[in-house]
Amino acid sequence: MSNKMHAANTFVYWFFFVSARDLNRAAVRSTANKAIGWLCLARGSHRLGMSNRVHAANTFVYWFFFVSARDLNRAAVRSTANKAIGWLCLARGSQPVGMSNRVHAARSSGICNPKSFDLCSKYDILEKQSHIWLQNGQKKRGKTETMQEIKKKKRAVALFVIVLICLCGWWAVRKEGFFLDEIYSYGLANSSYVPFLSWLHGGEQVANGKLPEAVFTQSEFLNYVAPQGSTRFDYASVYYNQTQDVHPPLFYFLLHTVCSLFPGSFTKWTGLGMNFVLLGGTLAALYALGMELFADWKKALFVCALYAFNREMISNVTMVRMYMLMTLLTILLALLVAKSLRRPSVPKYLLIGVTIYLGMMTQYFFVVYAFLLCAAYDLYLMFRREWKNAAAFSLPALAGVGGMLLTFPCWYAQLHSQDTVSLESTANNLLDLAQYPKGPLELIGWSIVGFAVGAGIMAVLILTKLGQRWLPGKLRGTTLIPGDVKLITVPALAAFLVIAVISPYKSLRYVYHLQPLEALFCGCGLFSILDTLRAGTRKRILQIVCLAMVVLAFVIEPERMYSGTYKIDKELEQYSQAACVDITGDLGSFTSGVQELLKFQEVCVVPDDSSELLVQYNTGENDTLVLFIGGRGLWQFVTAEQVEQITAQNMETAWNVARQGGYEDVSLLATQEFEQIFVLKK
Repeated sequence: MSNKMHAANTFVYWFFFVSARDLNRAAVRSTANKAIGWLCLARGSHRLGMSNRVHAANTFVYWFFFVSARDLNRAAVRSTANKAIGWLCLARGSQPVGMSNRVHAARSSGICNPKSFDLCSKYDILEKQSHIWLQNGQKKRGKTETMQEIKKKKRAVALFVIVLICLCGWWAVRKEGFFLDEIYSYGLANSSYVPFLSWLHGGEQVANGKLPEAVFTQSEFLNYVAPQGSTRFDYASVYYNQTQDVHPPLFYFLLHTVCSLFPGSFTKWTGLGMNFVLLGGTLAALYALGMELFADWKKALFVCALYAFNREMISNVTMVRMYMLMTLLTILLALLVAKSLRRPSVPKYLLIGVTIYLGMMTQYFFVVYAFLLCAAYDLYLMFRREWKNAAAFSLPALAGVGGMLLTFPCWYAQLHSQDTVSLESTANNLLDLAQYPKGPLELIGWSIVGFAVGAGIMAVLILTKLGQRWLPGKLRGTTLIPGDVKLITVPALAAFLVIAVISPYKSLRYVYHLQPLEALFCGCGLFSILDTLRAGTRKRILQIVCLAMVVLAFVIEPERMYSGTYKIDKELEQYSQAACVDITGDLGSFTSGVQELLKFQEVCVVPDDSSELLVQYNTGENDTLVLFIGGRGLWQFVTAEQVEQITAQNMETAWNVARQGGYEDVSLLATQEFEQIFVLKK
């Protein structure tokens, strides 16, 4: 018996070295079958004591993990855990099993017959066998534990959803104004073949064209940002508008669909409602991704919480732009690739191609992560010599890119349309070595503020990795980030740095879609550390982290809330019948004020205070005139000293207009992001 056991062990250990080099060859698979058969025969031919049973079972678990870790992509290796359970059941049976029964059980699962053994074909039999053995003598206890686990999971998910709804509602109600690009979102999605306000009244029909000197009516502003009865569900208009802009049309199709359900209404709730639905889909996909990688609902739910309860996520979901949709598609792409790691199939590859197409039809920066992820997966397949899978994966992925280029051919013109948003500017940013540390460090600094808990976890992971060889206990040999998680998340971290370098503006919104994968990376590393600690310590640390996440999410104000805008709107409502003049230097500052300009029956738009139209309009018939002055600086990027200088210049312009109309009092009502508002009275 000792010789048989020694021979079997030697055979298995020899297989370790062979399989590491050539796992995909049929000969090695046959060797694996024989090794399993020899191990079964050698260890099942005599009565084993409990200690020997445990040793045999553990040996097989380690051996199986060793093999499967190098061949995770085989359809045969579907579930390491279940097969390990099957062997544990055979070795640790709750009642004594004689040799005949042991061999019969092994043969019924195909284990003792090397010629017929195949993990793929015998998987279902082995899984059923393992469940039968597990339930033997422990049925009642297992059922009770399962029901308790299900109840615990339901309570945790319910608590997560309730807190998330409260968080989203808390900040959605407090969002009072719109960023310039959000106004463009509504305008490009809902205006009928008028992508920009400069196109009205014979103005320049180009992006960032000069505004005409004209009197704009309230209905013209409303028609720009909200669909009317005859323009509802007009997707041809949406497509046309996007051919004149710098973004693909998918997001605008969705926003137009939602707004068409509420014609004639311009409200934040149409955009926010759509984003909340997209957020729900993103969290569902992120949870599925966590389950795929961790096979543990607690870890998957923690990753969702780590992403959901932070400033960046709220900034994303409360901004009516395409970034929430891009986030959803990014996580769907990561999920499909993660599933393909274990169970590759043509349908999954086709879905990956569709996802890439939809992502590129949403925002051009989607291609950065998609390219890096697909390149990593292709290299993984080629390293394993799975040429057929590599070809089957690459063709749909390339088809997704080609489909976007064919269905939206304006992409080329868009990428050459502006000085700041173009391939030329991207190339210049890429080649400008001087700005390399500045761009990434600037975004990393803002991300630390917005993703505070995740940044803290990342710092712990970095310190742990640097000093791991000197750490005591289990942590010294712990793998912080497993290989499959690295393949999904490391391209996201690399994409963050690439976008930080090539983006036209250093803004976090360009990397919002990568944050769930950052949360996945941090969550995985945190649990790798916590798994080395005692259960009580692990529980206390998780409670502290979760509490910190929730508190900071409710306390730290997200971007673009524009608090105080409602107060300005209420003050402007009392002047709704007054004359209104907008002296604007560019289209952006004029468009940013649409929310306020909608309060007036008509608005006289002129480039400066010497305009002849202004002289004709400013007759002094009204006792009050509201004056908007914009185009003299971007308020969020200027110093306090510069604001004082701009305010002094604008005040001088306001007094010139006042003297034209016979007004004697000039007061500054508000300073906004792109313009200042003055009230002139007699």
